[in-house]
Amino acid sequence: MDWFILWDYREDLLNGMLLTAELSVVSIIAATLVGVLAGCMRAMPSFFIRRIGNAYAEIFRNTPILVKLFFLHFVLDFDALAAGFGALVLHQSSYISDYTLAGFRSVPPGQLEAAQSTGISYAKAIWYIIIPQAIRPVIPPFTIQYIQVVKDSSIVSIIAVYDIMYVINLINNDTFRAVESAVGATFIYLSFVAVVVVSMSILQSIVDRKFHHANR
Repeated sequence: MDWFILWDYREDLLNGMLLTAELSVVSIIAATLVGVLAGCMRAMPSFFIRRIGNAYAEIFRNTPILVKLFFLHFVLDFDALAAGFGALVLHQSSYISDYTLAGFRSVPPGQLEAAQSTGISYAKAIWYIIIPQAIRPVIPPFTIQYIQVVKDSSIVSIIAVYDIMYVINLINNDTFRAVESAVGATFIYLSFVAVVVVSMSILQSIVDRKFHHANR
């Protein structure tokens, strides 16, 4: 074993890690916004809006992320990084919409009816009463999906985006040090996942504390 091989490529590894981190963070934020919006649409009383939300989830959840990547890059001619970002957001947001819908359904429907009976509009009842209660149960599945975003970000290496997986493949091809390359990639992705898990654990603690205080 020659672990100094990885040190020789430290600048390339650092650049790849930064790109993977940026792509993951931006994709997580965008996928959350789109997924929560789609989930809200699927919970609305309007049949037409519900159908649009359901169609979005069905189309993008039931097609492989690689198909989305190739479609955006080769058919719609997005540049490589934009295609990777778009594929990640479309794919992950469809799952996040499922979790958002499940969160809404975990709140007893009587609460929405009770709120509207006091004269509060539907939008305000959703924002002030339903969403605060729906957040708590969706944090664990959201955490799993965010971890998936980090792992799925490696697909951009296929279309020559200079992420961490692309650099690892470059090192392996140059040095034929497959074990060192694989161990290095594993360590880096585990580090990224640990950041996601710790961040979401902190968020879960904050929400649990607020929920506990609200019910005292």
